[in-house]
Amino acid sequence: MKGLNDVFARRASTLEPNGDFLPGLLGDYFTKGMRPKPDGRIAWRMKTMKMFDPPRNQGASSESIARFIALCETFLQLLEKARTTDLNGMKVPSSLGPIIKFKAGDAFRFPVAHQQRHFLQIERLLMV
Repeated sequence: MKGLNDVFARRASTLEPNGDFLPGLLGDYFTKGMRPKPDGRIAWRMKTMKMFDPPRNQGASSESIARFIALCETFLQLLEKARTTDLNGMKVPSSLGPIIKFKAGDAFRFPVAHQQRHFLQIERLLMV
């Protein structure tokens, strides 16, 4: 989220509003791969990279839930700002490093697909 925050702070006000977003090649590829299929199947099974995997002993603490809610609120604030800029004209560095950059619109699409995946996993756990 930091990269998206930073690019919005630097560039959003300098670009004319544009409601027509066209996904980038890489952003579209990764988002489609992350998103669950309409039948609920997860096509890209992947292990979490160690740098993104929280310690197992932390669990779902009040602090981690508060951080998640704060991230969601920041995401919503950025979505509101997105209405008044051009998501095609801003590039966001990947969380893997600055070499790979995505359009800001793709930087919104990917975490949504990621959360869809996690909520599907939660639903499956609750059904057991």
